[in-house]
Amino acid sequence: MQFPPPAHLQPLVQRMDPAKDIDALTKGRSPYNACATAEGICRVVEPFAKDDPVIAVVGSKGFVGQGVVTTLREQGHRLMELDAGDDLRRVRDADIVVSVTGNPGILGPDHLRPHHRLVVDSGFVPQADGSVKGDVQRSAYDIPQHLTPVPGGIGPVEMATLMERVVRREVDPAAPAWKVEPRPYQTKEQLAHGTQEPPRASVATGQQSQNQRQPGQQAPGGQTPSQPAPGQQAPGQQPPGNPIAQAAKLRTWAGNGGLGPGTANPTAGPSAPARAQLPNPPKPPTQAGPSR
Repeated sequence: MQFPPPAHLQPLVQRMDPAKDIDALTKGRSPYNACATAEGICRVVEPFAKDDPVIAVVGSKGFVGQGVVTTLREQGHRLMELDAGDDLRRVRDADIVVSVTGNPGILGPDHLRPHHRLVVDSGFVPQADGSVKGDVQRSAYDIPQHLTPVPGGIGPVEMATLMERVVRREVDPAAPAWKVEPRPYQTKEQLAHGTQEPPRASVATGQQSQNQRQPGQQAPGGQTPSQPAPGQQAPGQQPPGNPIAQAAKLRTWAGNGGLGPGTANPTAGPSAPARAQLPNPPKPPTQAGPSR
């Protein structure tokens, strides 16, 4: 069973063997302290939280939010817990923002700032027109340094967490945990002193990083960047994104439901390897019929 189960099945869910509960549905009886979504979110946050940043959790009293708060607090992080009735503009003072409300567009340009090194959007609300909306407004996607889009962001992370739990229970208890690769970011202090430009590298789409500028864009000091050094990418070239999210993009392009900034055209992203074309088999010789 995966969260959230239908309300009329809750009594049956509570009768489940806790050893089989891979998504913390039985709460205190489950072998896990948080649902897979909450654990996945915390793993995404981990490489951005090495220097004791302030992490705002919007929707901290919900099922997923409680798991995020519990896990991050156990890891010793400083938290700003926000929920219904709180002034969400307080997230401006945080370094990392995690939103798990399921309220479409609850965060926008009034809330997010360039010093936000990471914004995790865990909202997923299907719309009548077939699209999906998250907690963050699309107009704010380009503001933070890194952002997990909807869809294609936390959903695949949640699935990876669930499958890891299944594998460790049924196959290999010592199976290695998946991790999110660190991405470049700048702190409030670095941005305040203007040491470098804020990196634009979405967790899901791999946008331009702090050392990768568009053609004609000047480097600090007014100098135009020269040819990239060995191992670096040419200006304007997209660095590779997170592998989990890249795979998710391949599955979600059909609806083009918002893959992060710079990805409106799905043909510009990665594609599945071309399948080899086999030659057509030769046709059998035509049998000549009896002459008349």
